[in-house]
Amino acid sequence: MRPFKNVDFADPELRRGIANFLPGIDLDSPEVQEEIREFAIPLRVFEQLHRLGKAAYRLVAQVNVPTLVVQGTQDETVPAARTRRLLRRLPGPVRYHEVKTGHNLIRLEDPGWPYVEQTVLAFSRSFLLKG
Repeated sequence: MRPFKNVDFADPELRRGIANFLPGIDLDSPEVQEEIREFAIPLRVFEQLHRLGKAAYRLVAQVNVPTLVVQGTQDETVPAARTRRLLRRLPGPVRYHEVKTGHNLIRLEDPGWPYVEQTVLAFSRSFLLKG
């Protein structure tokens, strides 16, 4: 599958998406555009991702350790509703936080990053031994 075969490199939304995924790329370069158009993803990748998701959904019920999940409310790749459904299967203690951002919340330049960082550090500190 070639997902970028017929893309319009003048589309600001497309440019923003590619720049988020590949910072610093020269989207005005004809050579770069051709490389992106020729980029192919084997269909078996999607099959493997689907199997992985099903296995994770099944196995998550065995996780019995404290778990932190930070979810972007604007994430179109993994919608918050799916994450919440998965979390209902977790038997261990769960801390769940939603932040108003998208899928790239772990990138330093993402507006949600400061909240993610603060939340992860607070969760980590909860395991420090007192003494």
